[in-house]
Amino acid sequence: MGVAIVGMRNPSAYGRRMTQKLAAALAEQGITVISGLVRGIDAEAHQAAMDAGGRTIGVLGCGLNVNYPAGHEELRRRISGQGAVVTELNCNYPPRAENFPRRNRLISGLALATVVVEAAHRSGALLTARLALEQGRELMAVPGPVESHRSAGCHRILKEGAHLVESAEDIIAVLPAYVQEALTIPSRKMKSAQKTMGNNPAAPRTKRPCALNAEESIIFNCLEEGPNTTEGVTKLTSLRPETVSSILLTLELQGALRQIEGGIYEII
Repeated sequence: MGVAIVGMRNPSAYGRRMTQKLAAALAEQGITVISGLVRGIDAEAHQAAMDAGGRTIGVLGCGLNVNYPAGHEELRRRISGQGAVVTELNCNYPPRAENFPRRNRLISGLALATVVVEAAHRSGALLTARLALEQGRELMAVPGPVESHRSAGCHRILKEGAHLVESAEDIIAVLPAYVQEALTIPSRKMKSAQKTMGNNPAAPRTKRPCALNAEESIIFNCLEEGPNTTEGVTKLTSLRPETVSSILLTLELQGALRQIEGGIYEII
């Protein structure tokens, strides 16, 4: 379950602060933060989610082998270890202008909701907002100073019906009921339930997914020993961080795993 956070490449201090606050709070609840891995609001969202111990997905407007934007090598490396970097373009495809609308539809499509933090009247963030509505996703925006051009786009979509966001609680309140229910289960209760089942010989074992490859089997076996984080699984299996992250995401999408509070994965 993910939420996209998007906005300007040259945000204000207020925009950066709100992005950090929202991304960190969502990550702490086990919600994946999704953005476009460019400067400004996107980079702040990715970094805050990871600093909070959560997971984030960066969607590129170029190929995986292309260093764009320059200077984000470390950010991309961190995201690969605590989430995923994805693109639909060939490995060496350059960052052309026409790529980014395509990228934006992936950002909104991967998320249950899109939050716009700061956006001018004409911006890529508003394109992502429109795509979110076309895809049937929830659209939200953070209000800002009425005299700032950075807030103009947010105020426009708020007038058109987007949900107003002042805190992560405002975002979570609009998410589907099954998400809210999952977030209300304290992680200590989940761990206690796992321990009880492990000590009960009559407790049913989880059915293993079919057709797991060798690396997927290693990770699944690791999680059969108990819930763990991406970093914990990496240490126990000695697999590359990006491999572990990718496989955890794949197994989650297949319904074999779920992510609970604190970025912890457990077998369903």
